[in-house]
Amino acid sequence: MAAQQAVYIPYEPPSEERLLAEELTQAAQWMPDDASKRCLVCNGGFDKVFKSKHHCRACGILVCNGCSSQRALIPLGQCVLPPISDITRSENELDARTPQRVCLNCWRDLAPLQEDLQQTVSRSVVPVESDRSNFGRFLN
Repeated sequence: MAAQQAVYIPYEPPSEERLLAEELTQAAQWMPDDASKRCLVCNGGFDKVFKSKHHCRACGILVCNGCSSQRALIPLGQCVLPPISDITRSENELDARTPQRVCLNCWRDLAPLQEDLQQTVSRSVVPVESDRSNFGRFLN
């Protein structure tokens, strides 16, 4: 009987591109308000006056006002929204064409994309529609 030979397959770590693609395809989820008593960026505790609780619209984590002071356009389909039962926000706050509140970590990732996103999804490129027969167009 012939002896079986072991086959050596060298380990190759995943490329940065593959890791980034996997990270981007993992759907971010809205973190429930009661999931943390601390900001997940600076680890500071939340309170009602000085460190209010917010959600990053890019990754869904809970962050304080200081760690989510930036607003950025988020690629279409990647904005993290609250569960349907929690939606009591304004239309602009949930509109992907409007800059959204993001945490400092997501801001670092999204900042390089802002110029391209402004050219493709921003409200600044939405064509203005005007009814020339309507006198109200002079009153705005």
